[in-house]
Parts: sequence; structure tokens; C-alpha cells
Amino acid sequence: MPPICKRTARRQRQESVEDHCRVSASPLVATYLATSYRVDAPSGQICLRVGKRSRQFDRWLQRQNARSWAFITAYNPASRHLPRWRNQGRQRCLRNRIGALGFVAWPGAGVGDDPTWEPEPSFLVIGIPIAEARRIARRFGQNAIVAGRTGGAPKLVWCGPRTCAGRRPSS
Repeated sequence: MPPICKRTARRQRQESVEDHCRVSASPLVATYLATSYRVDAPSGQICLRVGKRSRQFDRWLQRQNARSWAFITAYNPASRHLPRWRNQGRQRCLRNRIGALGFVAWPGAGVGDDPTWEPEPSFLVIGIPIAEARRIARRFGQNAIVAGRTGGAPKLVWCGPRTCAGRRPSS
């Protein structure tokens, strides 16, 4: 059997974490999947769903010369509800961090299918490598982000190593 390169091994570990999360955190996964990720773009609002490709979004990304993107929030770290004032302060810090790294962030919100769930302000960060987006999200205590590449469907990306609402995946 040929040796596995570091990148392949890392991808296999990540897929293992994602598989673990699908089983052990299914209510959390269900919440992410029952959410529309809306972006206030200059051409109008774009609505994304995990696993569903958007040709409108792809065209917009191509006009921005972006190959990758991520939808990130600083609200409610590890899925724990925080007071609005604290979430707003965290979101300002996230916006500043994204800007300091030289990325463009468009305002948006995660809007749950459940009408009693308050929309969660977020940013669509274009041009950001997915690995960098995961690092930023981890810094802000997030379980996961929604991210992708031009031409592909949005994916739910776990931000381990502590995933699934703070639990380490089992081996």
C-alpha cells in the first residue's frame, strides 16, 4: 500500500470527525441543515442551503474572482446562547479580524426554518481558504461553518478538534 501524504491523512481525519458528528450530534446537524444562509450582496439577497448549489451565487462569486468562501459568525459560541450585547461585541471583533487578514466580508444571517429562532448575524467571507476560515471560527468558539468553492454546493465544515458541541470525537 503506498504511503499516504499528510494532506490525504488530514482529510481522512476530518472526514472521520464529520462522520462522528453526523451520528453523535444529529440534533445539532439538523439545526444547521434547517437553516438558510442569507447574504446581502449588491445584486440582491442570495440564499444558500447546505448541500444545494446556487447558480446565482456561483455567478456572483465569479464576478468577485473568488474561488472559495465561508459563512462565519461569532454569535453564540459552541451553540450556547449569549446576551445580545455580548454577541454584538464578538461580531465586531470577528469583522475586525477578517478585515485585518485582508478579506472582504459581506453581511448576512443564518435564518432557521423554525420561525421562533432569531436570525444569527454572520459574514460571508469571499476568497478565504476554508482552512483559514475554520481557524477563525475556532478562535470564536464556533462548532461549524458553512463553506465551499465556486461551482460546488455549500458544505457544513466542522471546526474541531473540539466538535459536536464541545465534545472530542471518539476514535
